[in-house]
Amino acid sequence: MNEKVQTAEWIRQECEYLADVLTAKHENYGKSAFQEPALTPGMDPETAMMVRLSDKIARLRSLQGGEPDKVGESKLDTLLDMAGYAVLLRVYSRIQKETP
Repeated sequence: MNEKVQTAEWIRQECEYLADVLTAKHENYGKSAFQEPALTPGMDPETAMMVRLSDKIARLRSLQGGEPDKVGESKLDTLLDMAGYAVLLRVYSRIQKETP
């Protein structure tokens, strides 16, 4: 298999894995990503997701800076979470556009 075909297949595999993980987490969390956060009344879901994404960026910076992992979350886990929040933000934006 040539590199271009292999890369395309890996992209598809990662996207499928992200969809599976994101769907399961969304169900496990009671679809809370699209609701006002319980501990910050008045904060809209989009802002709350941006805060979570910011936290993941900070986590990635720590890992990139050589800070040892202390909680069992690897760089790949962090990247997956970041991709997940990006997808949730897109879905939330679509819901907002289509909801009268």
